Amino acid sequence: MNFTSIRLFAYSLLLLLVQFHVLPAQAQTQQALQGIWLGKLEIKPDQQMTVAIEVKQDGQAFMHSIDQNVYDIAIEEYSLKGDEVTIQIKSLNATYKGKIVGADAIQGGLAQNATTSFPLNFKKVDSLPRNKPRRPQEPTGKLPYTEEKVSYRNAHAGVRLAGTLTLPQAPGPHPAVVLVSGSGPTDRNATVFGHKVFLVWADLLTRAGYAVLRVDDRGVGESEGNYEAATLEDHARDALAGVAYLKTRKEVDAQKVGLVGHSLGAEIAPIAAAQSQEVAFIVLMAGPGEPLTQGLITQSEAIYAQAGASKEGIALNTKILETVIEVIRSEKDSQAAKQKLARELEKFNPALARLSAEDLKKLELSYPIKPTDFSWFLTPGGRSELLNQPTQALQRVNCPVLAMNGTKDVQVGHYNLPLIEKALRKGGNKQVSIKRWENKNHLFQTAETGSVPEYGEIEETVAPEVIAYMVDWMNSLNTTSKK
Repeated sequence: MNFTSIRLFAYSLLLLLVQFHVLPAQAQTQQALQGIWLGKLEIKPDQQMTVAIEVKQDGQAFMHSIDQNVYDIAIEEYSLKGDEVTIQIKSLNATYKGKIVGADAIQGGLAQNATTSFPLNFKKVDSLPRNKPRRPQEPTGKLPYTEEKVSYRNAHAGVRLAGTLTLPQAPGPHPAVVLVSGSGPTDRNATVFGHKVFLVWADLLTRAGYAVLRVDDRGVGESEGNYEAATLEDHARDALAGVAYLKTRKEVDAQKVGLVGHSLGAEIAPIAAAQSQEVAFIVLMAGPGEPLTQGLITQSEAIYAQAGASKEGIALNTKILETVIEVIRSEKDSQAAKQKLARELEKFNPALARLSAEDLKKLELSYPIKPTDFSWFLTPGGRSELLNQPTQALQRVNCPVLAMNGTKDVQVGHYNLPLIEKALRKGGNKQVSIKRWENKNHLFQTAETGSVPEYGEIEETVAPEVIAYMVDWMNSLNTTSKK
């Protein structure tokens, strides 16, 4: 994914958290980099993004995207050889390389997917330029439940997955859920725009009496594997591996283990439930009933209209997306698709040249157009997401289902709810509950506009009444896994 485009992970736009490890040999590196380093990522001559790196005394370190109100994105690996600094962010497939200049500067660049390096120079400062946004729902202090780091294997794929299990303090066994994250390599907390979505969901659900497992995606944090190579079927098997793990725990009621999927996770959960009768129920949060081939266009038109892009620019962007979709759909070989995509996209350059620089910025388009902006769709994971037909799995789900969407969701519109319900009932499922939430956005925050930048501006991580409704629905079930 290019930093100039949100479209590659358009369903969730989740920003990523990865864990920072300080090895004994890195003590000198830690000391040399300790403090706050502020810089401007130069995406284009007229487009910059303020970012910071913060290395703390205890060895923890974080990246902050100041302009996006996204803080505490931990960094996975770093090294210092002489005056050469290297930082690897595996989940973004990004590498920063720089050189320490004097005592208070680092000059270098950030490259993603081994392509163009964007200039990023840091200056050491005493403090961040603005205060971190409040996130009052994040749990602090002594918790009324236990929290345990766990890991388990997906035997089918041969990968070990790592996550956090929260367990109510009351005597068990407890009903349980696996939280299934949305699009893009996502950490166990589903960190997005400074919100730790799954951390807050897990806290509320565990306080309500549910054991909750939240997991790093493949290739993220402490989980093994390669995210880009994983299809939706692979992610569904990962979710089922989580279900199987929970059933081994004495604190968990093995007959009452379900899946709660958000965004793309609400596509993955039905695939898993259709494959296994061990899933007692599923909750679909902001899930699609239409394929991404259509949803990508619908949501991009809504998002860019909100951003103030011109009608001509939005129409051109739609044609570009339609071209990308058709190339991916028609060319099964990724190399052939890559070459054809470059040829087809080049044809849009004359039209792009007629758009204003401001319009291009709002549309997140490059001139000349960059085929690498769409490289995600050439990966197995990208192809799988783009070409999946959600209704096919929904028609094969026979466990109880709760589907919820918000009226202010510009990423997965609430018009998907009747599509989901129709598919479930077409398959003969009579245990279907549908809930449309007024004034809730893609994260189920109480929103004014529903725009993507608004996610970070809202202090609320999730409207409590949404989780309360989910809990009431799950409590009402008299479910057992079919044997």
